[in-house]
Amino acid sequence: MGTRLLSEHVIKKHYPALRYVRVHTDGKYSAAVYAWNDDLTLPEQDAIGLKRFISGYLLSHVCYKIKEYHMVQADGVPVIHEVPEIVRNAAMRRSLNQHGIIEIMNRMFPSGRLTYDRYDARTATIHFHMESSAPLQEWEKESIDRCLYEMIPIGTFCTVAYNA
Repeated sequence: MGTRLLSEHVIKKHYPALRYVRVHTDGKYSAAVYAWNDDLTLPEQDAIGLKRFISGYLLSHVCYKIKEYHMVQADGVPVIHEVPEIVRNAAMRRSLNQHGIIEIMNRMFPSGRLTYDRYDARTATIHFHMESSAPLQEWEKESIDRCLYEMIPIGTFCTVAYNA
């Protein structure tokens, strides 16, 4: 699976001169790669090389755009929040799938049970359902959303239906 964290790691590994790298899903089967070097620029030859690299090493069904890092703010890319180490480690595994995501989420939130509902290819959205013994607080829902954001593939979205 090509998560944000794994994609950024692979890019940084192959392009160590890029100091800032951010990958963000900006549409169905679409993502933007924001990058800068130490000079806070993205030279054209680096952008061309990065585009070539991405087309061969990241998810092939995703259309990637290369942008200078300062566009993160203008494009409204959400701020990255720290996630638990278990989520970070899972997101870095190429073998992560829906079963692994559900297992991790259910370990992290033992008062609820996350299940996979369906995948809508038309909107590139993974639908989950969270059933809990008591209503979840807003901060808990935000935490669930942040963790799922880090574990789903680039180019897809997810939603969670909550029931108490």
